Amino acid sequence: MRFILVFIGLGIIITNSIAQNASVNWPLTSTTTVTPTVSNNLLGQDESFSNLTINNYSGPNSSQRVTTLDGSWSAETNQNNSRFIQFAVSPSSGYTFYISAISLNLGASGGGNMKANIWYSTDSTFSVRTQLNSSVLNLPNGTLSSLSYSPNIVLNSGSTFYLRIYPWYTSSATGKYVCPNNLVISGSAEPEASPVIILTPTTLIFGNVNIQTFKEKSYSISGTYLAPLSGNITINAPEGFEISKTSGSGYSNSVEFLYENGTLESKTVYVRFSPNSTSTYSGYITNSGGGTTQSLSVSGTGVTNLITSYYVSGAGSDTNPGTIDQPFLTIPKAVSVAQLGDTIYVRGGTYSISSTITISKSGITDERYFLLGYSNERPILDFSTGSSIGILLSGNYWHIKGFDVLKAKGNGMRITGSNNIIEFCAFYDNSETGLQLASGASFNRVINCDAYFNYDPPLGGNADGFAPKLDVGTGNYFYGCRSWQNSDDGWDGYMRGADNVTTTIENSWCFMNGYLKDGSPITSGNGNGFKMGGGDNSNADSLRHNMILKNCIAFDNRVKGFDQNNNRGSMTLYNNTAYRNGTNYGMGAGVKIGETMTLINCLVLGSTGSIWTGAIRQTNSWMSPFTNATTADFISIDTTGVRGPRKLDGSLPDISFMRLAANSQFIDAGTEVGIPYNGIAPDLGYIETEGSTSVINNFAEQISTFKLFSNFPNPFNPITNFEFQIANREFVSLTIYDILGREIIKLVNDVIEAGIHKVQWNATNLPSGVYFSVLENGKVKKILKLALLK
Repeated sequence: MRFILVFIGLGIIITNSIAQNASVNWPLTSTTTVTPTVSNNLLGQDESFSNLTINNYSGPNSSQRVTTLDGSWSAETNQNNSRFIQFAVSPSSGYTFYISAISLNLGASGGGNMKANIWYSTDSTFSVRTQLNSSVLNLPNGTLSSLSYSPNIVLNSGSTFYLRIYPWYTSSATGKYVCPNNLVISGSAEPEASPVIILTPTTLIFGNVNIQTFKEKSYSISGTYLAPLSGNITINAPEGFEISKTSGSGYSNSVEFLYENGTLESKTVYVRFSPNSTSTYSGYITNSGGGTTQSLSVSGTGVTNLITSYYVSGAGSDTNPGTIDQPFLTIPKAVSVAQLGDTIYVRGGTYSISSTITISKSGITDERYFLLGYSNERPILDFSTGSSIGILLSGNYWHIKGFDVLKAKGNGMRITGSNNIIEFCAFYDNSETGLQLASGASFNRVINCDAYFNYDPPLGGNADGFAPKLDVGTGNYFYGCRSWQNSDDGWDGYMRGADNVTTTIENSWCFMNGYLKDGSPITSGNGNGFKMGGGDNSNADSLRHNMILKNCIAFDNRVKGFDQNNNRGSMTLYNNTAYRNGTNYGMGAGVKIGETMTLINCLVLGSTGSIWTGAIRQTNSWMSPFTNATTADFISIDTTGVRGPRKLDGSLPDISFMRLAANSQFIDAGTEVGIPYNGIAPDLGYIETEGSTSVINNFAEQISTFKLFSNFPNPFNPITNFEFQIANREFVSLTIYDILGREIIKLVNDVIEAGIHKVQWNATNLPSGVYFSVLENGKVKKILKLALLK
């Protein structure tokens, strides 16, 4: 069964592809009570009255003329709840009716001063009701107003939708009439689905927890097609587990969530495992109500003296307990005892390691393993006495941060697992690629890392800085990385055994690849900066490595700065800079049918190189109306500092190299591509100018549009940042929805001053998946797709 994703109002709903248009129509042109015309699995009731009746002749435009029982009206200042015209509709048995529109014509005759309100309810007593008109209707005399509303109501089988028109007259008079005409309630009807409760995830594994302590996790719950239309979902926890609607407080054995209109909007349930004995606890959290039950499996083990942080030191021993005072000696020992969610801290100093550190155990979505350099200390892992790879990471969901990895006889680090984070690490002087991703490695994130001086003797033809290549998987992401003086390429995306994978490289520097540590060229290596793909097997002309490069710079590479090789996948280059490479842009070949080559806001100082004639090109420095870039366009072309130390958080150093000068023709001259910028438009090149003249002098102009920029990072885990821009002081909302259109959180919902604003979202308690951010001001709506990868 197919489903269609539909945006309605603020939300997103899933509709079944077999749904049929359905409507109920009361013409209201008769002098007697009207029976409606219905279509497609609906039941409509005859028009009915309370303290009103139809007069014996027609009103304007052949409408009914409806008046009080005795024809006289008493002066009233507001609606009389006992006086109304009612219409009702129900779906046929076994069907659901999605009411998307209500339209009617409504007026008066016999003089002015006739007022009305229109309400609806699914309760025949109208004890719970909703008003459709935002203000009192002043009905025109002798003519009709066309009215329309979009209630977006889901009406399940067995339920009835009631619509009431409440008229009143503001003076005492006779011969006054309210005149309705052509009332239509429409939408779509489809076979009713069974009640569904959705749990994400469906299993929570707590692992080992010290008795008399606790560990908290969470899951989301939602429901659709619940019956009756309003009720409660009751959640009960087994022994050893408690639940709450609030993180950190309010825990009990049972909680309830109210649902309405057959739907439970997405809620978060917090689960706490609190063992009282040294035993294993397991069971199910039951989620019951609305005609169905779903269970969530929970398990955990109570232990004593559980250590959740382990320490490694060059002065330690693997017979120690691994505490900070009695640390282990080796990383493998710490890895062998670590449990889900545990952290391994490695003290600073040089570790001489003679064999590969193999990490094969895996974390889970919401509980990684952590291998971190302790505090601001820097562990240096020297593999010069070994004979193979330095670190082999085949496990999933690890976060490794703060290490130098050097002198391995193979890769400094080789990743074959997925969903790992490698941060603030350096890979150098290895006899193969510094960091390679292979064997299906997918959705890994390499953040603020360096790879340099990697050389494979005696010829040096295979050692890259970073290599998501050969049989690599998709979704790998590099941010804030540097790669220099590697004997082969800076980044190598060459394919053999994989096809149609995607890699993103952002805010990264690549220089002097194809040169040795002493600065001399090595001609046996390829010597490219960013090699985006290619292959040498029988499918070499069809293999696709879809590369996305944003805000990157390639300079002084021996051969090519940005190298297509023979990649036939899509290549997207936004805001990149090339300078003094053998060839700056080597992208002269075409791509496979259905793929694209795109260069926007790219900059070159010197000769451009070769770019395929079929490429999408816009606002690049070698194109009209620009003149070729000169050194005057830049603050500095001095490379001093490009190898400089990173900041304490691991981010790249601040340097002047290839930043645009204040009078450069390339400031505020680019095309918006979803990357945040200052000024009235993006700059060209790898780095956005801060505080440009146009920003200072034309602030009003720079915020003349309503924009939601691409979030960073994306994909993300679990934190991402949004930046948006508004032209005037106004009410703005920024809301996150899941793939089913359920509201997750409102990040902004307030009156905001004109300007550029930033906000952060932490999705710690949410599962991996696709989400949407929606920025709106009542007139304009901007929507972005987000990917949470844990």
